[in-house]
Amino acid sequence: MAKTTLKTVSVATTAEMHNAMNQYMSQGFVVSSQTADMVALNKTPLLTWTCGEIAAVLGLALLCLAPGIYYYVVVTKRHNTIEQVVIRVDPAAAAGTQPSQSPPT
Repeated sequence: MAKTTLKTVSVATTAEMHNAMNQYMSQGFVVSSQTADMVALNKTPLLTWTCGEIAAVLGLALLCLAPGIYYYVVVTKRHNTIEQVVIRVDPAAAAGTQPSQSPPT
């Protein structure tokens, strides 16, 4: 949670108040409340990440990506393997003997 700091600026006239308000608004401040003689402005900090938060996000991303990478590398390689069968005419097959087979490669 972001800590809150309070800065009070005193000006002499409402015209100076509007000038100061415009200067702060140009720096990213937003008017949260305003009366005739007072204006309150807030500026929310940009998203800041600590090393632990970055590590947690990267770790979760890796845990989510690891199964997909495994599937792509291992499983699709198996399914992309081309099986080839060669059938040849062998006169010995007509005599009832088993045709010669070469070992699968």
